[in-house]
Amino acid sequence: MYRTVAPLAGLGVGIISSVAVHQLVYSNSSVAVVLGAVNALAAWLVLRRWRVFSTRWSLWGGLFGGVLVAVPMFGIRPVPALSSEEATAIGFLVIGFGVAMTGIGIELALTATNRDDERVRDPADSVAD
Repeated sequence: MYRTVAPLAGLGVGIISSVAVHQLVYSNSSVAVVLGAVNALAAWLVLRRWRVFSTRWSLWGGLFGGVLVAVPMFGIRPVPALSSEEATAIGFLVIGFGVAMTGIGIELALTATNRDDERVRDPADSVAD
């Protein structure tokens, strides 16, 4: 059941975020579609590896949240060429992108770790003392 719930929840988050940003914040279809796709991927990956994302009081979790908040607030919002609506939409896109890329990084790390654990080592490969 879990293998079905996470992708469906991700799809729901993607559709809702896409429609909400398009209707309420910035009515650009291409931004809304990309934002929905990124948020769908991010939600799916977070739900897929919830145990990793739900770690409390860690340096890495704090940095993750801090960077996701700081970039839109202090890096995008003050750009004078962007309207308030454009800056908000791009900020949401950056947050979704950050979460999605973190999820992809976790998947890559876990895949590499599992591959190393499953590899059968030849005794001849070990270094003799």
